[in-house]
Amino acid sequence: MRTLVVLLALGSAAAAPATFVKTYSNATQVLQWTEVDGRLTGTFQQVFRTAATPPTLKVTTLPFTGTRRGNTFTFQFTQSALGFTDTKNWTGTLSGSTLSVTVPSERGGLTTTAYTRSSADAYNAAVKTLTAQVTAARTLFEQQDAQRRADAAAVQAQTTAVTRLNSAAADALDDATQLQAAAERVTAQLTDLRGRLPEDLARVVSDHEALLTAARDARSCYDVSQVQGYHLDTLSGYDRDVLTGYVAGVLEDLTDDARDAQQEGSGVLTALDRVKTAAPSVSAANPRSQVRVSLTPADLSTSGASLTRALSLLGATLTATQAEYRAALAETDARIAQARTVAAGLVCPP
Repeated sequence: MRTLVVLLALGSAAAAPATFVKTYSNATQVLQWTEVDGRLTGTFQQVFRTAATPPTLKVTTLPFTGTRRGNTFTFQFTQSALGFTDTKNWTGTLSGSTLSVTVPSERGGLTTTAYTRSSADAYNAAVKTLTAQVTAARTLFEQQDAQRRADAAAVQAQTTAVTRLNSAAADALDDATQLQAAAERVTAQLTDLRGRLPEDLARVVSDHEALLTAARDARSCYDVSQVQGYHLDTLSGYDRDVLTGYVAGVLEDLTDDARDAQQEGSGVLTALDRVKTAAPSVSAANPRSQVRVSLTPADLSTSGASLTRALSLLGATLTATQAEYRAALAETDARIAQARTVAAGLVCPP
């Protein structure tokens, strides 16, 4: 704040102006005038430190005219505004160096204030003191306000960080839960398919043995045609189609689902680890955050471990199912090859 210095320069070289000052804890006032033949011309000024936060200086300056009769003074203040003229009269009595000034109160009654004979320099010094107080108070306020803003910004930044962490954690946990359910569902479907393979292979074995029995018992061209046609078609057509058609299609779809789950699982596990790593630093950054961390590292670890187990079991089940399918298909192809050899060796009896 620019230092306020009030310089009152009234009077002439012939006579120094009369100066009377009143100092308060939060204000200072001066009455200063020059006198010619008992007629006064002067200025009243008040510098007031407001109670606002931060405080400011409010300066009021009023010119006046007046008269003196002995130790009695009359000060007349005339102001014009909007075509109206308002005149107020103050009276004063001088006793030694004390000027007692009586002012009509705006609320009625009279108020008397004692002013002490002084100088413009003393008045300006009092103004400088008030100015220094206001400057110090405003500087402190600005520092405190800057700190408040910095603290608020830190709290907001922390609140935002925690909110984002909670959102990321919720998303990661939700993704992990859904992916684990999907992995368990595909694992169950693979397990079911794997359980049906022995049944399909048993039918292949049964049909193969039926063909061999029919081949041994063939006694006519009809019997031979049954072996070469119906029995062989059942074995190499329907039985193999069950494995290479329906079963192969289901297994292919489940394999795609399993690989998608494993690929997605890598990203979900990475997200869980990322949130778990960030959680301690975010939650400890500012305890005044308006939002609290809604998770614990144990929540993330448990979720990650459960998902890892589900994906591991899915991978193992897929591998085992594929191996058993290949083995069933290889045995089926071997029995079909043998059956074809046996059927081809049959001829109609003469």
